[in-house]
Amino acid sequence: MTTKECWYCKKAFIGEGDICNNCKLAGKENIEKMAKLIATVETYAALRNMKDSRE
Repeated sequence: MTTKECWYCKKAFIGEGDICNNCKLAGKENIEKMAKLIATVETYAALRNMKDSRE
């Protein structure tokens, strides 16, 4: 195997693709955090609409 440079963090790694495993995992964690945030915002918006419809 050859050593490559991760295009994201610029560190050397051995493996397939252009991104090292650490950056892949960090990206996955960020996607999961964003999905939770989106769900929270959507829930808040639904609750806000229910409150506004009562008034």
